[in-house]
Amino acid sequence: MNRIPVYLLLLFAILLDVFAWPSLLVHIVPPFALLIVAYWAIHAPGYLGLGTAFIIGIVLDMTLDDVLGHHSVSYLIITYVLIKMHRQMRIYPVWQQSIIIAMMILGERVLFYWISVSLGRIPYDLWFLLGVVGTLLIWPLVFWLCSKVQRGFQIY
Repeated sequence: MNRIPVYLLLLFAILLDVFAWPSLLVHIVPPFALLIVAYWAIHAPGYLGLGTAFIIGIVLDMTLDDVLGHHSVSYLIITYVLIKMHRQMRIYPVWQQSIIIAMMILGERVLFYWISVSLGRIPYDLWFLLGVVGTLLIWPLVFWLCSKVQRGFQIY
């Protein structure tokens, strides 16, 4: 199997995650790397595994200067759940998939907010929840892009 196109997508998604977004967009930007990993966990569960999700999470923890293990553990848990549910998720239309993934990201964001507030790292605001809205809006585009890569390179 040729994994280079998928790894290039993941690299691009990591770059989007660490990009310095303008202050108007910083809260609505979804976790792009997690969305790419989620697509492959649903549509080709044996292609990218839990190890890849964990490594991407560690890379994001180090580059974003977050609590070490936050992204890696949350990516690992979400990927595990999606791999276990991949048969059910595949039959859902894209809009239902986006709602399910947005709910998973909502749980991840609330947990991260709770940890960050308990460590005194971020102010007490709830703007971080807008990332869930960003996920709802961007999932159809991620789905379309990854589907094109999957069909073009015959990844199953």
